[in-house]
Amino acid sequence: MAVTSPKEETEVLIVGSGPVGLASAIELGHRGIRCTVVEQHERVGQNPRAKTTNVRTREHLRRWGIADALRKASTLPAEYPSNIVFATSMKGPVLARIENAFYCWPERNDLYSESGQWVPQYLIEEVMRGHLAGFSNVSFHFNQRLSAVKQCEHAVKATLVHTETGEESTIASKYLIGADGGRSTVRKLIGATMTGRPAEYRNFNVVLRAPKLAAMHPLGPAIQYWLVNDEAPCLFGPMDGVDRWYFMATKIDKSLDPESVDVCDMIRRSTGIDFEMEIVGSVDPWLAHSLIADRYSDRRLFLAGDACHLHVPFGGFGMNMGIADGVDLGWKMAATLQGWGGPHLLATYELERRPVHLRVLNEANLNYVKVANQFIKRVWMPRGPKATRCGKRWERRLWKRRHANSKRWASFSATAMKTHRPSFPMGRSLPRSILKTMCPLLIRVA
Repeated sequence: MAVTSPKEETEVLIVGSGPVGLASAIELGHRGIRCTVVEQHERVGQNPRAKTTNVRTREHLRRWGIADALRKASTLPAEYPSNIVFATSMKGPVLARIENAFYCWPERNDLYSESGQWVPQYLIEEVMRGHLAGFSNVSFHFNQRLSAVKQCEHAVKATLVHTETGEESTIASKYLIGADGGRSTVRKLIGATMTGRPAEYRNFNVVLRAPKLAAMHPLGPAIQYWLVNDEAPCLFGPMDGVDRWYFMATKIDKSLDPESVDVCDMIRRSTGIDFEMEIVGSVDPWLAHSLIADRYSDRRLFLAGDACHLHVPFGGFGMNMGIADGVDLGWKMAATLQGWGGPHLLATYELERRPVHLRVLNEANLNYVKVANQFIKRVWMPRGPKATRCGKRWERRLWKRRHANSKRWASFSATAMKTHRPSFPMGRSLPRSILKTMCPLLIRVA
């Protein structure tokens, strides 16, 4: 991977160096295609929204030869349990516990070749960029913003502007991939529009450092703590096995400016623990959009990842779906450029990916409806001896809901985790009679 000024010509120009752009570059690079990746920012961040690397993405990493590298780079040990705990606070009581929710346990499983992994997005990007360093056919450029494109029958000519010096340069390519996120310049340039449901609520993420917190609560290790209370319902969990945690406040009124919130006070009220903390970086606000582009391409320009589909980050879909986009588009572009793919192969990208994106948008919306804010009812929040009995009733309620909607949840599982059998709260497995009805739904979705 060379880091220089953009050359005048390449086979594929990739705009955006997040996981989607990097996946596209790796897939093309492995297939011998010359490609150039341009990024308008310095890709350094400490506020990752993506933390779930699902089993299908891990299988792609295995095929690229970097699955073990990501495992070693993780800030959490491989044996750390990927449990989800529902509780009224970090002091308890526990309302429900889902064990191995994202299939991160590293033991062998015949349903997939790689287990999932709970790892911050910036570490995934570091590992993927490190892998690209060994490719002579892939070049990489920071501080380059796409400003214009022109297409002809056989090529694309892109104009780039250096974000610090203002210097313009041009680069010609056979194809261009827009992996430039939710505010995609490429999407605007091809005239695509996003349709669907715009955001109704504000949300924000915060990363904090709290060295003593892990020893101050009785809930046991987990990757997600859904804190259901009327003080500050949230999603909370560890970023590493030492002292770094994430805090996600959901469904905040649009009139409230996240920058005006006393975040430390909110975290203490939500967790129910008075502890010392240091906020790392700044508050990271986001809006819960559910949108999809009306088209994914214009001749030689293609969209991937958030550039063509935006959904709420509940279910571990976003980054994983984007990487799958990059893989699908990458091999099809390589096949077309190398002459063995046929003239209509690239047209199948949108035909095949759009139904998956629509399905995921629906599932993510259903997950977002069930965030902790929706569970707040004082009848479920007793104190003292009644708390344990209340938690068991609440857990049984979750189980009944899962059982009654087993077919839909199996469909969600197949999409999110890529061909595996779901598990449920209270350590139960579905009855064989239910599993038989679900078997056709347990399919592999690339």
